[in-house]
Amino acid sequence: MASVEFFHASPGEFPVWVRVTLTTAFAIWGIHQLWSAAHCLIRSLDSAIWPCVRGKVVTSEIASAPSGDGHVRPRIEYVYTVQGSEMRADCIAFGLERQLYGSSSFAWHYLQRYPPGSTVYVFYDPQRPDVSVLEPGMSLRAFYPLLFGLLLVGGALMMAFAPFKVGG
Repeated sequence: MASVEFFHASPGEFPVWVRVTLTTAFAIWGIHQLWSAAHCLIRSLDSAIWPCVRGKVVTSEIASAPSGDGHVRPRIEYVYTVQGSEMRADCIAFGLERQLYGSSSFAWHYLQRYPPGSTVYVFYDPQRPDVSVLEPGMSLRAFYPLLFGLLLVGGALMMAFAPFKVGG
């Protein structure tokens, strides 16, 4: 009976439902990461030709990771004006989003570079002036979500097609 095999497994093997669930979860998460990475890479490339205005840093601080594991990220908030409208943003560079936490030296580098009150060049999307960045163009950081997505999809493929046994 096929339904029994779906829920029960031989000793040392995972039931099929566990394998299907994990494979599906990794595949969906990986595809989401790849979609986000593509969006990030396109924005990175586009930002290199965006118009630029002067802005001012209003906040420059270190934000701790929600996990409390000691990792931190820089939080640089700045204001700029486009066509008479004042905008407020906090994107330093694409690929260096809110989720990316690192060491304190990583964060301090940006705090020293963008102290409060300093004048900065802000590159903004002419189609959506509320989308901006301080460091335009492609950087290695923009590839991190792509690599993570590829690892997740690769893991899903391995779970789907490789033997899946408990232990050795």
